[in-house]
Amino acid sequence: MQIRLKYSPERLTDIPATGQSRFFRERLHAAAHTARRRRLPAVGLDSISINLGARDLAVLSGLRQGDEPWSEVLSELLHGHLNQPGGEPRSKRTEAADRRAEGPDWMRPEQGRFYAPLAEGLAANAILLAEAATGTGKGRAVAQAVEDALAAGRERVVVCGPTLGVLAALAREFGSCPGLNRPMQFFLGAAQFFHAGRARQLASLMQSGSDPETQASGSALLQWLDAGAPAGRTDSTAAFASVEGQPVSHLTDDLATLLPDGYGVEELELSAEEIGGDAESETDPGIRAAMAARDLEGDAPIVFCTHAMYALHARMIGLERYLLPPHEVLVLDEAHQFEENANAVLSPTASLDQLPRLLRSLPAALLLKTGKRDLEAVEEVLKDLHNRFPERGGEILLFPGDDRYAAVQVQAGRLHQAVDALIGRAERARQHTADPGLLALLKRTRSILRASQRERALLQLSSSPVRGYLSLAVGGQGLRRLFERMWSQVDAAVLMSATLYVPTRDSRRADVSDTQGWYSARHLTQVLALPRERLRTLKPVRPDWVRGNVIAHIERNPERRPPSTSETDPAIYAALVQQWLDDTARDLARITEGAEQGTLVLLTAYRDIEGLSERLADTLGERLIAQGPGARLSALREAFVASSRNGERPVWLATGAAWTGINLTSEGLSQVSDLVIARLPVGLNRSISQAARNRGRANFESKAAETYWQTAQGIGRMVRSEQDTDRHLWVLDPRAVIEPLYTPVRLLLESYRVSDGPRDSDCSPP
Repeated sequence: MQIRLKYSPERLTDIPATGQSRFFRERLHAAAHTARRRRLPAVGLDSISINLGARDLAVLSGLRQGDEPWSEVLSELLHGHLNQPGGEPRSKRTEAADRRAEGPDWMRPEQGRFYAPLAEGLAANAILLAEAATGTGKGRAVAQAVEDALAAGRERVVVCGPTLGVLAALAREFGSCPGLNRPMQFFLGAAQFFHAGRARQLASLMQSGSDPETQASGSALLQWLDAGAPAGRTDSTAAFASVEGQPVSHLTDDLATLLPDGYGVEELELSAEEIGGDAESETDPGIRAAMAARDLEGDAPIVFCTHAMYALHARMIGLERYLLPPHEVLVLDEAHQFEENANAVLSPTASLDQLPRLLRSLPAALLLKTGKRDLEAVEEVLKDLHNRFPERGGEILLFPGDDRYAAVQVQAGRLHQAVDALIGRAERARQHTADPGLLALLKRTRSILRASQRERALLQLSSSPVRGYLSLAVGGQGLRRLFERMWSQVDAAVLMSATLYVPTRDSRRADVSDTQGWYSARHLTQVLALPRERLRTLKPVRPDWVRGNVIAHIERNPERRPPSTSETDPAIYAALVQQWLDDTARDLARITEGAEQGTLVLLTAYRDIEGLSERLADTLGERLIAQGPGARLSALREAFVASSRNGERPVWLATGAAWTGINLTSEGLSQVSDLVIARLPVGLNRSISQAARNRGRANFESKAAETYWQTAQGIGRMVRSEQDTDRHLWVLDPRAVIEPLYTPVRLLLESYRVSDGPRDSDCSPP
């Protein structure tokens, strides 16, 4: 057992004696003295927070566990006197608990069921896992729990989401909560902004290429930069067009909509170091925009930030630096995505194939003699890496000791040596100066290549799906220490999502249950290094209509299993892919013929979308919406919703963020009457940590959990409210019900009404 001890040492003399014995006050003073002597880190504005186990408490109090006063100290700790010095008398705390149990009058029954244990858990300094289905109103329920925590004396709460779009939606929920009326602010970190000079350099490279589509994208990017890179190219960034009344620009989410396949925003994102200077002396518009957002920081009790921002904050804690203001409570929305998003920002990626183009943009005088040899060395290394890694759209994780690890690390070292030499030559040149944006882009690539030379670095090579451009990501052995540090810095936390738990048939492995089965929190607990002694797993809140409004149609024929890349004969594999595309296209033509509204078809690869689009173009005509690489997801979403609202019954072949990060509603109603899962979403989490787990002892459980989460999130695109009735779910991948690895997915599908026949066939009860 661990006790969370929080107090202000300088104010101990002001603590009233009500409800606290003389013995207890003396021990509190002794603990404070020890805390000051240990120089423990501050949590909050003027408080000290420390975790105490039984042995720690005995040391601080000078008591042994069997001593007579021991039970008195423990009893008073458990009743919360330390956590609320000078707080409410016991009778008022009892009244507050009664109000929590009932919930405010404005809450629906499912909101009340979600809210009550949240409020109770936050008051008890717990870390809460809270799962609630989409449409239950969990945003406003957690807002009320946050209000209760602030009213009880908490100083600040940080609310964290995966994207700007989710944050905007959460802010609207908080703003519409009848019981909450407190200032809120957004913290847009450095990674939410990009370096304008580096972006211009990249746009020039795109214009100089041979591909017409890439040239057009480069021109569009330059036009947008010339206009000041205003926010609002996506639905999410439109909500951030201004912060605290100030215009916002140069957001990476907007930039991503203008980059074609093979061009990522990672090299263009700003770092915390780049915005650490003086705004008046800075010339880059992107850095100035980030500094302007930074300087708007206020003292609001509710702060919103992204997963990436919070991950960077957690890393900086270890360096005794803080990106976010002091806070005691963390609300982590879409918590199952946090590790993947943390990996993305903490495992930097470099686009290798753009290096020759970047280096040729240096002044010609720098590329003579030794400079020319360095450029040739870069091209030679890239040719070798492409020969070692020919598959497009694939990736490989290399551990120290792997057969190819040493060879790839050596080649990355050669790239670093050549790039470093050219940068050094450019910085020393006086007559032939290089563009600052170009140098900044090259320096970021150099830092990633340097990191690849660390003794135990993990190296992940990936290839873009269409053009096969290579990228190199560099990471460590895991994020466990970072997460452990993160949880130790907050008094309480709420981790919420529509998918946190994983269904299980084994009650012994279950952490929580409801009328539909048993659920395990094991995978999430391990991935996020959640402290078991502080963890509470709350019962899922799932109204009957969430699954009662859906009929599931499940393919059970093993011969319809999608082809696997494990097939050794390329000719056989290619033939199997063509057969699968033919069969799937026929299924889709039949399904979409009877759809009442829009049909969302979820796939896992662009090449499958391309193959199905070719086969369905004549049948579906203008109804067909095919998502291509680099397509602007928000624009496709708008086209789908508008077409469905007009009764045109669109069919969207989608992948990527369409599984998890898109809302297809109009006026509160879902525009998806039919949802098709053509392939199970196996392996969509491509973070370095997940790849490492796939190679470890937790391989089976990890793959099963990740596939379940993605599948459940995808199905959640269809039913968003109680009014979304007569929905049809089509699962065309028989692995969901015939392979043990996907048992959690099978348990999910069996919770719906199931039909093994056509649309109007009889259904079995869940």
